[in-house]
Amino acid sequence: MRRLQYIIPILFASCGQTSNNAQEQTFEASKKQVESSEKSFENGTVTFKEHDGIAVLIGDKIDILNNELQEETTLNESSIVEIVGISESQYQKTDDYCDAFRYVKIKTDSQNGIIDGRNVYQLTESKQDTSFNYKDKKFDFMTTSFYGIGVADDDGLTFCSKYYEPIVLNESGSNQPKLIEIIKNDFSKEASWSDDFKYFELMANDGAYDKIKMIEQTENGVVLTIKREFQEGWNEFQVQFTLSKQLIKQNI
Repeated sequence: MRRLQYIIPILFASCGQTSNNAQEQTFEASKKQVESSEKSFENGTVTFKEHDGIAVLIGDKIDILNNELQEETTLNESSIVEIVGISESQYQKTDDYCDAFRYVKIKTDSQNGIIDGRNVYQLTESKQDTSFNYKDKKFDFMTTSFYGIGVADDDGLTFCSKYYEPIVLNESGSNQPKLIEIIKNDFSKEASWSDDFKYFELMANDGAYDKIKMIEQTENGVVLTIKREFQEGWNEFQVQFTLSKQLIKQNI
């Protein structure tokens, strides 16, 4: 079996059980407007409902807005924030429904503000057993969900593809979850279906589902064996990573 290695340094490896290679299916989302009952984006008024959670921010430039939706400051990618509210309505700046999002109220130790929900990935507990011990410390992988339009909404499948499914690694008791960055190579592109997203994901969508079959400690780090199921069949790949202060994925 080929092995992909990541450095947290992380690695991917694949051993195919079928001769079919998964091909990412791109669907053109229907261009539907957010319901007319939703508040207009242009009126600058957003009504929020209470919501709590912890999230990691992803995006090249993450603007922190005031109550008038004017930029006040910015936060860096991978910042951890506390969610205190989400907008009751969805908003969109284009005719494409896949661009719709909710605004998210956040706070940190130093500031409060509002963020475009497409940059906010709330941490959720995985439905899989993702806990493991490494050098007498306990870790967990946590899944995420964002406040844009994902694989499905209240009406069913959206056929939108403008979303990602990053996971974070968290040491128990540290409250410092971290994204896992991929160092690109040919096989990592194959495993991620040529997606240019730079963080490690576990797929759970209409195209594929990743199931962690095994987490094992080795001399060189921790190895995940992942089974990926898709319409044409399934295959397995391995991800190897070592834990360091910076979570960096390296593929071989």
